[in-house]
Amino acid sequence: MKIKELYLKYKKQDKLFKLTTIISLTFNLLIGISKWILAIFNGVVFFLSGVINILMGVAKLLCYTGLLTNEDNYKKRNLTVSILVFASGLEYFIYMFNVYIGNFTLTSYNAYIAILIALISFIEIGLAIYGLFKVKRKGHSYRNLKLINFVLGVEAMVLTENAILSFTSKETYVESSSLFGFIVGLFVMILSIFMFLSPYITIADQEKNDFVLLDESKNKIISKEGEVLLKHSYIYGDYVYKYRHIDEKEVEGEIIRKEGFFKKTNIFIKVILIILSEILIFVWLIGRFIYFLRCAFLIKELDEVMRENGFQKH
Repeated sequence: MKIKELYLKYKKQDKLFKLTTIISLTFNLLIGISKWILAIFNGVVFFLSGVINILMGVAKLLCYTGLLTNEDNYKKRNLTVSILVFASGLEYFIYMFNVYIGNFTLTSYNAYIAILIALISFIEIGLAIYGLFKVKRKGHSYRNLKLINFVLGVEAMVLTENAILSFTSKETYVESSSLFGFIVGLFVMILSIFMFLSPYITIADQEKNDFVLLDESKNKIISKEGEVLLKHSYIYGDYVYKYRHIDEKEVEGEIIRKEGFFKKTNIFIKVILIILSEILIFVWLIGRFIYFLRCAFLIKELDEVMRENGFQKH
């Protein structure tokens, strides 16, 4: 592909990215305002949910601003985004915990309102799940965007449960909905702490690693080009160091994650998984978190493998 074609392709993708950015931020703002209006008629929980949408919209805007303007002050921006996400989780946690212990009450809905709320929430969950998997570029800001979309999806699940369980007895409805709500609030706060720590404990923006061969007699696995397996996962994809020699002594390469089970499976299984995504998403994320912990020291493991084969980091 010629340089001009590559440039036009990138320019087209950049325009599409900016368009989806505007749509996403506008959607968050409109949803937040709509929930505030609903709060006048249908309870405080909608006001809280609207605040979360506004907070997440501001957090998204910060991420997008850094990506589109190529700002360098990522850590400062990441701290602000983490605080906004933490604030949304804390707000939900405090309110739902007070509902659980009896200080506040949840509003019950009639059948038509409950069905409408559930429908809107399921649409919001679907859009959030789409956003969770849509972003494919690298870097901490893109990861934050995925996590923000996930927070919005989880928050929408709470509203969906509130609407559906409002058909049941008052005691069951309040207890189960508030319990789910403050667990979600706690989870979001923990997630915000991870977002704050991610620049220090992940490989994002540190994928590229170059080495120099010092002792050729130790080299048992590094050839002219290839890859070194660092972590294996059939479900989530292997982490490998893909490298090539730029001369007899120097090696350049980067850590990449290969395609996992979903991308490699056939279309029929993909359709089933998409249909069940709102149920399976938690199972997938728990497994992904465990895999993340397994991969927390990939760079150190790569350095050790290369050192054993006579290389030193460039």
